[in-house]
Parts: sequence; structure tokens; C-alpha cells
Amino acid sequence: MPQFPRTSHSGWRPMASISILDCGHGNCAVIQSANRVIVVDAPRRASLLTYLDHLGLTDIHALLLSHADADHVDGAATLLTDSRYTVRNVFVNPDPIRRTTVWDDLKHALGIARRLHGTVLHSTLTTTDPGQIALDSVVVQVLGPSPEMAISGPMSRLEGDNLTANTNSAVLKVVVAGRNCVLLPGDVDATGLDRLVADDQDLAAPVLVFPHHGGRPGAVDPAKFAIDLCSRVQPEQVIFSIGRSSFRNPRPEIVEAIRTVTESVYIACTQLSRHCVHAEAVGQAACAGTIVIDLPEVRWRGLSQRRHSEYVNTLSMPLCKSLPIRRPSAKA
Repeated sequence: MPQFPRTSHSGWRPMASISILDCGHGNCAVIQSANRVIVVDAPRRASLLTYLDHLGLTDIHALLLSHADADHVDGAATLLTDSRYTVRNVFVNPDPIRRTTVWDDLKHALGIARRLHGTVLHSTLTTTDPGQIALDSVVVQVLGPSPEMAISGPMSRLEGDNLTANTNSAVLKVVVAGRNCVLLPGDVDATGLDRLVADDQDLAAPVLVFPHHGGRPGAVDPAKFAIDLCSRVQPEQVIFSIGRSSFRNPRPEIVEAIRTVTESVYIACTQLSRHCVHAEAVGQAACAGTIVIDLPEVRWRGLSQRRHSEYVNTLSMPLCKSLPIRRPSAKA
């Protein structure tokens, strides 16, 4: 069983927490307030169910699916049809052009969950419907997509913009006790970001789970996208949810660009990037691993941040520390 961080603060209990799961190439976050739970995305590996079992959590208030890519939804069918768990609500924007086994399996599983557990499917996850989802002191705000983007769907045009599944990816902000805490932008691309800015959405948050696993954000320059995004978010921590064996993420130019916006930003990857060790080196897949952050203090649980820093210092060429900082030009 994977090792998960434990609290070392005797007698102290946070209002809430968010866990960024080490799920390989995919995204998954578990938001917890007392024993109530919201899950954001469910990738293909068993890490989500293992984590829920570890915490003894069986009742899921809501499952939010940012978009239909397999690395965000491939595990949803298993969660929905496993008799150990009850998922009360599922929020997802439909993708009418998606013709994949994963999407078909999800639709079938939703029917099973409705009949067995009374699971309610909400076929919108937009700024107006539901707009936000509350869980005790936690509010998950939906910053995008707008309703008109959602009804346009991917592979369409809206007001001159070409929309893709990534453009329409749900962008969620976790607010606890009125404090901005974590931005979960799914796989939003540059067009999606431009539309968020045009709608005057407040993206500011101390923790950013970087979109698209730190890979190329469509056809635009990756460094410019990172600067544009981080200038809006002003994160103190940036987390990349990556799989070491899948792609060479995060891209070095993205990491460098993030550090031009704020030198003191703390950067962590769930798994060890192939950029950080020599090609022939063989080692553990995890780097930070599953990251549990207590909210609203935005504090990593236990000694996990210190242990991550110590481990990074043993690497031959850690991407998060070894790149030189080059300030962007006035045109950037």
C-alpha cells in the first residue's frame, strides 16, 4: 500500500484538507471536510480507491469530472460501480463527440449508480450551474467553463475562438473559510485562460496544480502560457501531477517561466520527472508522492514537505531547482 502523509501536529485539526494524489499520468484530488468528501477527477489507476480505503471514506458527496480525457475519467466507472462506495452526485459537462470505450463505460456506470445508490447526474459543471458546491466550510467555485462554452462543446467555435476539450475543461477553485486556497484548472489551455480573464474570474490562489501535467498547452508558446497563468494566480506552490514513464513532463521551459513570475515559488512533482535524473538512473517513481495539504493554512501535512526538499537535494539535476532564472522581456 502507498505511504500517505500523517499529521504531526498533536491535538491540532485543520478545517479541511486537499490531497493531490500520486496517480501517475492523470489528475485526482480528494477534498475532505470532517468525513465529507468531494473528489475531483478519477484517473485510470487504483490510487483513488486505495486512498479512500486508507481513510475509511465510503460516502462521496460529489464527483467532479473536469473533462472527458481518459487520464481524468478512466477510473470513474470503477468508483461508481464498486458496492463499497456511494457517490451522491456527479457533475460533468457532456462531450457529444466523444467516441471512446472510456466515455461509454462512464455513461453505463452512471446508470448503474443511479439505480443502485440513487446517484444524481448533473450534466453541467459551469460557472452558473452549479456555480459552486459547498461542503461545510469548503466552497468549490466553478470559474470555467461558461454555460455558452459548455453548450458549444469541444471541436466548435464561439465568438471566434476554436474550442477543444481542454478549452472547456472545468477550472475549480477551493475556498475554505473565505480564503482562496487551491486552483485546480484541469487541462485548461491558452484559449480557456483568455476566456477566464475576459470573464474577470479571480484565479488567485496560493496553490496551483498546473494544467496538462506541465505539458504543451496546445499550439501556443508553453513559457508564455505559464507566465500568463502564474501572473494571474500568483501561486506560492505549484504542483505537477505527472507519471514518470508517460511523458517528459513538466517541460523545462514551463518550470523556468513559473520561476520568472515568483522566485520563491515551491515546485513539486508527484512522481520523479525524467528531466531530474540521468537517463540510465533507476530509482523510485515517486518524488513528492501524494501531497496532503491542510486548509485553510495551506500547510503540507506532517514532515512531507521537508522530506521532499531533502530528497530533491539528492538528485543529480533537479528540474525545480537547477534552472537559471531569466527574466521575461518587456514583450513577454
